[in-house]
Amino acid sequence: MGAAVKLPEGSWITWGGQFENLIAARTRLTVVVPLATSMGAEVQRPLATVVIGGIISSTLLTLVVLPAIYGWFDREKIASV
Repeated sequence: MGAAVKLPEGSWITWGGQFENLIAARTRLTVVVPLATSMGAEVQRPLATVVIGGIISSTLLTLVVLPAIYGWFDREKIASV
């Protein structure tokens, strides 16, 4: 596997640079992300309700109400002929 590095007594190795930044960012994200998913869900819930309501109402208007209105106007046109 890997070779072991032997250090003189009293010395140590520390990681720095990009690796150190990666570890610090990962530590912050493990705390911040769960707090942001729960808060985000609370904020987005009312918006999701409005969007779903809009989709349902527009579907009903397109499939039921508009054809009924077209049929109503078409009957008036046929009756006048």
